[in-house]
Amino acid sequence: LQDPSERVRIAALKAAGGLVDFLGTGEEVLAFRGLLPSMLAALTTCLEQGNECVAVQVLEVLGELADSPSPVLNQAVPDLVRTLLRILAEQRLDDGTRGAAGTCLDRVIVTKSRLVSKAKLVPLILRTALAISIEGDEDEDEDDEACADRLFFQHSAGSSRGGEAGL
Repeated sequence: LQDPSERVRIAALKAAGGLVDFLGTGEEVLAFRGLLPSMLAALTTCLEQGNECVAVQVLEVLGELADSPSPVLNQAVPDLVRTLLRILAEQRLDDGTRGAAGTCLDRVIVTKSRLVSKAKLVPLILRTALAISIEGDEDEDEDDEACADRLFFQHSAGSSRGGEAGL
C-alpha cells in the first residue's frame, strides 16, 4: 500500500479486500486491521493528487469491507466515517466521488450502526448532512436529483425512519 505506483497500490487494496472477504470471520482476518490506516492514507493521497477515479476504487473496497461480516473494519470506523464526511463536504470534488463516499458511508452506517453510535458520530453525520443540504439550497440552478451526496442523505434519513440504518 506504500508503493509509489498507483496501479500497485490499487491492486494491493483490492487484493486485501478480496482476502478479507475470502477469509470471512476467522482469526486470520484480524491481521488486516493494521492495513486500514494505510488504506485511508491512500484514499487521502489520491484525493490530494486529484486522482478521483482511483479514490472511487478505494471507496468501493472500503464499502466491501463494511459489508463483510468480519470485524476487520470495526476499530477504524470513527476515522473512516470522518474521512467519508470530509469527502462528502468537499465541494471541489466531482459528484461521482462524493456519491461514492456517500454510498460507502451508507454501508458503514447500516452494517456498523452500533459502532457509529458508540463513537458519538451521529451528530457529526447530521451536521454534515445539514451543511450539504444548505449547499444545495444556495445553488438554485442545480437539479437536486443529480446531486448524489444529497440523495444519499435523503435516503439515509428515510432508512433510519424505516429502521434500516438503526441510528
